[in-house]
Amino acid sequence: MSNTEIYVFVKKRNKPILIGAAKNSWRGSISVWDALNEKYSDKCTINHGYDDLWKLMLDKRLTRNEKIVLNSTFDEAICKIENAQELIDALRDVHHNLLNDNSNLDVQADIIERSVKERKDILAFKILGTSVCSIDEIIKNIEYGFDIIEDLEQINELNNKEKAE
Repeated sequence: MSNTEIYVFVKKRNKPILIGAAKNSWRGSISVWDALNEKYSDKCTINHGYDDLWKLMLDKRLTRNEKIVLNSTFDEAICKIENAQELIDALRDVHHNLLNDNSNLDVQADIIERSVKERKDILAFKILGTSVCSIDEIIKNIEYGFDIIEDLEQINELNNKEKAE
């Protein structure tokens, strides 16, 4: 069975390091995609693609926490250490309120939270949706990634600019 893997980028090392895994990757990214699709879109399925789901990042109906978690499922997404607590809170909120405690997001949050407390050399986190993929195929080093919180702020700025015009 595949897992959702959590990696860290640390000082003095540019390659990601595996720090933990949440069992059953189907209870990670795919459960998020399916729940958001059911709530907001109803156009996406694993057999027909998720293109409309990615567009939900621009949808104002999603909560901030839903957007953070959706953004964290993207291949190049990372979370800088200074934004880790917001990611932890978002994972727990979506686990409880959108997925009715039926996901592995709480385990992901626990792994990240534990690492923040135990390690002082962390620069960023990466959630790899499934261990079927190689981390090297997804994100080679921290420079290839985009921060999920900074990206969300840019989207909000664009939405606010459009609203003002």
